Amino acid sequence: ERMDTDQQEREGQYKKVYGLLVETVGEVRRISHDMVAGTLARFGLEKALEGLCDSVRVTGRLAVELRVFGLENRLERGVEITVYRIVQELVGNTLKHAKATELSIDVTRTPGRLSVIVADNGVGFDTSAASEGMGLANVRKRAAAIGGAITIDSTPGKGTTVSVEGPVLE
Repeated sequence: ERMDTDQQEREGQYKKVYGLLVETVGEVRRISHDMVAGTLARFGLEKALEGLCDSVRVTGRLAVELRVFGLENRLERGVEITVYRIVQELVGNTLKHAKATELSIDVTRTPGRLSVIVADNGVGFDTSAASEGMGLANVRKRAAAIGGAITIDSTPGKGTTVSVEGPVLE
C-alpha cells in the first residue's frame, strides 16, 4: 500500500516537473522569437544575418561567408522574419548534419524577386533516397508562406545547396 502511495506521489511530481519544463521551453522560445524580431525591427535583415553568422563561425572549423545585395531598403517585417528563420534553419541543418568546413549564405533582392542560397561543402546526401526531416519541412512551409519555392541540390560527398526563390513587394 505504501509503495502504491509512493508511486503515485512520484508520478504526480513527474507530471508537475514535466509541466514546468514544457512551460519553460515555451517561454524560452517566446523570448528567442522576441529577441530576433527586435533585432530585425531595429537593425534589419542584413544585421540580423551578420549576427547569426558571427554566432556560428568557428575559426579553423567553419568558415562562414555572408553576401547580401539589394537590402538597402527594408523588406516587409513578416518577410524579414521568415527569411531569417529560413536561413537559421538551413544553418542549423548544416551544423547538425553536414560536417562542413565552409558555409556561404547569399541573399539577393532584385526588383520583384528575392533569392536566398545557403551552400556548404559538407557530406551532402542523396536527395532521391533521403526522407525529409522537420528542418527542411519547416523551410518549405516558410518559403511557401512568402510565395517562394525551394530547390535542394545535394550529392553525397560534395555538399548541399538550398535555394529559395520568391516574389517580393517593392
